[in-house]
Amino acid sequence: MKRTILCIEDNIYKMACMKNCAEAQFHLAVNVVQTKDEIDLLNKVIEANADEIMYLSSEGIEGFLKHLKDLKATRLTIDLKILMCQQFEAQISKQVKETITQLAQMPKSSRLKIRRAHVASKPMTVKALPGNTLAA
Repeated sequence: MKRTILCIEDNIYKMACMKNCAEAQFHLAVNVVQTKDEIDLLNKVIEANADEIMYLSSEGIEGFLKHLKDLKATRLTIDLKILMCQQFEAQISKQVKETITQLAQMPKSSRLKIRRAHVASKPMTVKALPGNTLAA
């Protein structure tokens, strides 16, 4: 069974480097998806149903590649998705990061319940997320 890793990045150059390094070193097929705004970003994070979420990794590309190496990443074991988000205003960016950090810390079963609720109630507002402070 494949492990799905979702990386969220706002720097186009870092995203391109992550994609190229993952494809070259681990022979992974990397999917890159662009987001329009913070609501679209949160919706795509929920829809991705990822096993692991990495948000703007502070360790840089070296830490990202080390993490893939520790997982013994191959095309058969890892499905890597990169969400390319635009840079938001400072206040919104902070709140989006907090919300996504909360989502990333939840077990996958809890995120799956949110995903089911999201699919059932299209379109979803950001207020529906537990512990959310964003105003829709």
